Amino acid sequence: MVGTDGVDEGERLHPLTLAFRDPQLERAYWTYFFDSNRRNLQIGVILVLAVMIGLGPIEATLLPARAPTLMLIRYGFIVPVTTAAMILIVVPRLAERVTRRHPQEWVLITSALVFAGVGSMGVVVLRSGGFEHHLYGAFAYMLSAVFIYLALRLRFTYATLLGWSTYLLSVAIIVGLGGASLVTMMLMFSFCFVANLLGMFGCYLVDRFARQHYLALQHLELERGRVERLLLNILPGPIARRLKDTGRPIADGHDEVTVLFADIVGFTELSQRLDPAALVAVLNRLFSSFDELCERHGVEKIKTIGDAYMAAAGLPTPRPDHAEAIARVALEMRALVERFAAADAPGERVQLRVGIHSGPVVAGVIGAKKFIYDLWGDTVNTASRMESHALSGQIQVSEDARARLEREFVLRERGVVDVKGKGPMRVYWLEGARA
Repeated sequence: MVGTDGVDEGERLHPLTLAFRDPQLERAYWTYFFDSNRRNLQIGVILVLAVMIGLGPIEATLLPARAPTLMLIRYGFIVPVTTAAMILIVVPRLAERVTRRHPQEWVLITSALVFAGVGSMGVVVLRSGGFEHHLYGAFAYMLSAVFIYLALRLRFTYATLLGWSTYLLSVAIIVGLGGASLVTMMLMFSFCFVANLLGMFGCYLVDRFARQHYLALQHLELERGRVERLLLNILPGPIARRLKDTGRPIADGHDEVTVLFADIVGFTELSQRLDPAALVAVLNRLFSSFDELCERHGVEKIKTIGDAYMAAAGLPTPRPDHAEAIARVALEMRALVERFAAADAPGERVQLRVGIHSGPVVAGVIGAKKFIYDLWGDTVNTASRMESHALSGQIQVSEDARARLEREFVLRERGVVDVKGKGPMRVYWLEGARA
């Protein structure tokens, strides 16, 4: 549903949680988030694991009295949790079944457990007393806030929940342990409080921007799809891809191709009695039906010129039965126009006249604007002449086309016809398919 401002209601963001209104879009966003950040998440988990393992010896040197307890928390809890998180994202099957389906929950739970372990270590350190230890704790918390709100890339609500939970837990630990003056505690709490607020603000902006970026990518993909479909409606698939890749003119020689020209005889007279809208509607209906026939038989529509229709088989992808495919399309086209004349134009002499010829052609796309896939060569000219010299309601084929069709189709010799620009040519009527 689109709002008055032109924005889809499902794409709107909740002002507080920043979640999309459409639940499916929300799920799709987090799936995209995981797929696009999977490598970064893997590196992040490995780095955290390396830091947690590497700091142990340093900690033992600086705080030898507390080292056994700190080692137990670090290597007995934090490192196993981080290792489990790494396994869940590195092993493909687990990542697909667990982490990819719940990426945010996975990050939240892992982070909460790690911070719980770090908090426990903080309790041990603060029991040593001393202003420098409290200062160290405040500094460590502010770094944690940056990590929670920006590095973890948690959704805003999850980051806020984790950030304030760690803040309140830190306050409770420091107050419970005591040992610090009131001024020291107020300074620590104030700095950490401000760090939380700034972290929330930064996280909100980053989360909002990431979602808007995702929407922009989705809209871009939709537009790209529309352009792709439009291009495929104008050009054959292989030609469209080549044109996109190279941007240069395309010209290919094809030795075995059958070309069809079809003209609706009597349509000019009919058009004089129709208003423009009705005329276009009738022509669109007929040519759309022709398009469906071509698509069904794997024949390439080339273009329409007025009330004439041009198609070819055997290109851009060669096929051995190109002549047979064109013959089947021609027969169905004629039957379709006959049904149209009987149902929608009774009393009008509307018939189809078709010409078919087989041989080599040059096919391609030239020019820089208004691209069209076109054919050139004597085969095209001859097929056009077959159509213009045919009789109304008949499908006229050349000798070359007849040689390819006589095994599967019934053909009747018309005789020798003096074809403009070609001279005398023996031609045939295509009657139908053999039983």
